[in-house]
Amino acid sequence: MSEENGLPQQSRTNPSSQVRGKARVTLSDIAKAASVSRATVSLVLRDSPSIPQRTKEHVLRHAG
Repeated sequence: MSEENGLPQQSRTNPSSQVRGKARVTLSDIAKAASVSRATVSLVLRDSPSIPQRTKEHVLRHAG
């Protein structure tokens, strides 16, 4: 049980945060792996023209 609210940890888990039994990858996860900011990851995923192609490729490699 969590001391925070007395509920078991699993009760507080959002089922939509998992995809087919695996945890979803977040912008933060990708940013950390690629050593860039979350904003950069977001811009890459939206294919922003302001991000250099080399950076896009680097981030996308880490995004899987």
